[in-house]
Amino acid sequence: MAKCVNCGKERPQYVQDFLIISRSSTGGFGGMRETTERLSGAERHVVCKTCLLKKVTKNALWMMVFITVAAFLGSVFMWGDDVYHNTEPFIVLSILLGIVAGISAEVAGMFSRKRRAKQIRNFVTERNEKSDIDKIYVSVGEKLYRTEQAFLTSGVDFTTGIGSRLYSELIKTGVWKDYVAAALSQTDGETIAIPEGEHKALLTECVQELLRLYRQTPGGFLTDSAAAMPVRTVGKKLDEAGGFELMRQAHGIFAASSPGMGLARNLEMVWDGIGGWRG
Repeated sequence: MAKCVNCGKERPQYVQDFLIISRSSTGGFGGMRETTERLSGAERHVVCKTCLLKKVTKNALWMMVFITVAAFLGSVFMWGDDVYHNTEPFIVLSILLGIVAGISAEVAGMFSRKRRAKQIRNFVTERNEKSDIDKIYVSVGEKLYRTEQAFLTSGVDFTTGIGSRLYSELIKTGVWKDYVAAALSQTDGETIAIPEGEHKALLTECVQELLRLYRQTPGGFLTDSAAAMPVRTVGKKLDEAGGFELMRQAHGIFAASSPGMGLARNLEMVWDGIGGWRG
């Protein structure tokens, strides 16, 4: 059993998967700062039921107080004289509304997958606030987002247009599961069996480079991202030397080296359009 991201204890827990977006800013033309966001992998985090219950209960209590006060003030605003002369029923009604709102928030926080995913993301984000790396945690899960709009308004603050690409390439297609699986089952893949032939040296060099690049980015690459350019450069080098057949050999050796679940498919997609390769 994994340890809770909040208390560090091994107790019954809720599991949440995340895609990780790394954000960086550099100086640009005229002193303007240019922000880039790229997919850098995936992570799985867990929160124990005790910590989640405490967090949800705290939020529910605040909701109960807020609704109670808001309901009473609304009553005063709408029925000022009646409230003044007969205060007790309005106070009771306001408290009842607050209790109902609090209970609803408690139930939603514990049993709604979207609310629970948001709470776990808050735990993870709070833990990493002191990190020098600006990381964005994107919650992923089966049927968590039904539309692109639901994904883009889920509370993740994207600065660039990466959000739409994430949804179309990973969330909508379900490919996010390969990224999570790859992050959970990484292997070194150091031993590579290269067949004899005139391109053996080039194949060895290119496959080693691909494994190195994917170890640095174990979640794989978005097909049209700047981070994917070194991977495409390797593909172009293979295409220039031996065309589609040499690219196919390199891909097969890469896949056989167990780079991580889903990464061989990711390589196919990144190489799309190079020579005769179709991802």
